[in-house]
Amino acid sequence: MTPRGATRYALLYGSPVPGYAAPPEGTTEPGTRVPFALARLVAEGVARGEVSDAGGPAVTDAGLASDLRRAADELGLAAGPGVTARALFLWATLVGATSLEVFGQYGADAFADPVGLVAHQLRLALAVVRDRPGEGAAQP
Repeated sequence: MTPRGATRYALLYGSPVPGYAAPPEGTTEPGTRVPFALARLVAEGVARGEVSDAGGPAVTDAGLASDLRRAADELGLAAGPGVTARALFLWATLVGATSLEVFGQYGADAFADPVGLVAHQLRLALAVVRDRPGEGAAQP
């Protein structure tokens, strides 16, 4: 990632500035671009039968299920709470893996191919979304 790209990434996913609330009209669209794109991809998986609520751990908490249904509605994701939870897991994995690399949290020169590490982490997350954890190590 370029230094400018890392700076822009930090504005979206870095530590908040104490006492500052960014104006929603300038931050909501950029800040929701990634989760909406991921929701569209998960929706494609649902439509193809690759992702279903039958997979993964069941969402048993009523409050969480309600929150996940609301999130699905906001994302335009026609799926139940289980799929929505896994879609949000995918987003959290993407942001977490990227943040660890961008902010140097693994340590200098810890991995010869940090991009390859992030790609592998995303394959693992996609395998969870599809409820096929054994496929996480396979190359796409």
